[in-house]
Amino acid sequence: MRQRQICQSAVAVAAVAVTVIRMLSEDHGATVATIVMIMMTALGVASHARAARRLPAGRASGRGVWMHTTAAMVCWLIGEATSAAQLFGSGHAVGRTVFGHVVNIAAFALAIGAMLSVPTAPATGAARWRMVLDGAVAATGLFTFTWSFALTRLRAQGLTGLDYVFDVIYPVAAVAVLAVALLLLAGGGKPGSSALTYLAGGVTVACVSLLYEVFGTAAGWNIRPLLSGGLLLAAGLIALAPSVPLPAGDKRAWEPSTAIGQALPYLPILALLLAALVTAHRTITVDVIAVWSATLMVGAVLARQLLSLRLTRHLSESLERERSRLAHEAFHDRLTALPNRAMVADRLARLDAAPVPGTMFLMLDLDGFKEVNDTLGHAAGDLLLREVAQRLLLAVPPTATEITARLGGDEFAIILVGAGRNRAEDSAARIIRALTVPIEIVHRSVTVGGSVGIAELHRPSSDTGELMRHADIALYAAKRAGKGCLRHYEPAWRSSEPAETPATEALAGSHTGVPGRERASGAVTGIA
Repeated sequence: MRQRQICQSAVAVAAVAVTVIRMLSEDHGATVATIVMIMMTALGVASHARAARRLPAGRASGRGVWMHTTAAMVCWLIGEATSAAQLFGSGHAVGRTVFGHVVNIAAFALAIGAMLSVPTAPATGAARWRMVLDGAVAATGLFTFTWSFALTRLRAQGLTGLDYVFDVIYPVAAVAVLAVALLLLAGGGKPGSSALTYLAGGVTVACVSLLYEVFGTAAGWNIRPLLSGGLLLAAGLIALAPSVPLPAGDKRAWEPSTAIGQALPYLPILALLLAALVTAHRTITVDVIAVWSATLMVGAVLARQLLSLRLTRHLSESLERERSRLAHEAFHDRLTALPNRAMVADRLARLDAAPVPGTMFLMLDLDGFKEVNDTLGHAAGDLLLREVAQRLLLAVPPTATEITARLGGDEFAIILVGAGRNRAEDSAARIIRALTVPIEIVHRSVTVGGSVGIAELHRPSSDTGELMRHADIALYAAKRAGKGCLRHYEPAWRSSEPAETPATEALAGSHTGVPGRERASGAVTGIA
């Protein structure tokens, strides 16, 4: 994160520096801008090619995105190298060659392919049509604005042949790419930095810079300083894109979720309206009052639509929060906030469908909990269960695939994926030791213990309930052995009378590290 922030600052400083230098000296500034641009695009080629090599094939992995961007950056680099050859050969800045035009236009096409390769497509047909229509609105609005204020002026200047063809193709290509970039930025999902943000942001800056070149050329401005700075900033942002991951999980679904994202598709409509007003004013006599009334009406309609979208977004966010809360409550225990029996069953069902060798299921039952409830009351028992839950989480920290859950009452369960017998025993030993430390409850010192039964997830198994029964049988054996110890389920045991063997007896001592004579008594001790 820190390194990326430094790189962002360096790119911004370089863009400003190139702009200032080119303002001060056209020829020297052109040389500096060309050299820095070649370095930046070469860095982009290297970073994007490295990102493509590191990912497996397939749309879901995002490799196609980086392959497209690598090719686009190569085209951009070739175009800059062509301009550099002309610059260093003639000693002053010159226009692009036909070959330079062709590779730059190829970079536009590859940029569109890269952005459309990002796995953010909507899930439903209606949502896909909404995305297409938003793109059409953005493209037509931007093109009409560009045509009215720039291309008509270029046509009036009498340009013909390839010069005029490329002068038309550039803004059209820039408008198409900009429409896609704005679309992805608008519907990029939850706010946050991702490769899509950098990629679409860099492409947006590049397209705006090229459209500025078109408008500036038509108006006769000195466009080169700001153009060089903008293109350098764009190249830097695109080069940084592989430093952050592509959208993943719920961020992959294209859906405008912020006020800015919902407003972006409507900005080209305002540009189209402005172009229409200016064109009408130039070419025909109009009623000013009627024109401004119509403008205010359209503005009010757009404002109302944006307000409706905002209200809808707030409603959707509220429903999503409620859905998340209900889903959390369905799979978590209210008292301890641990996963509950439903979560355990769901996780075991997934493991049964895709088993991981060595997955262990631990079932814990507190020794002496009933005495606490009878002596201090149910409120004290609830406090005790919360403290036990915290100690379990410290003794066996949960991971993305492993959980510590409360099954109900004073029973808990731990799923250790791929842990094996030794790690399961070590975890059970830590749990038993953690529970022997006295707990302060309503100004009294309470000492409880715990017994642990362990079962291994085998394949094939009849069902996940069988695994819990095996762990329960092992837990029963641990309690019969005197509590405060653990037992592994043995297939030879009968469900009602687990075998008592020297091997299982030894688990209470050498394997767990909890000597039999130090088993917790479950007594409640008052404090003076």
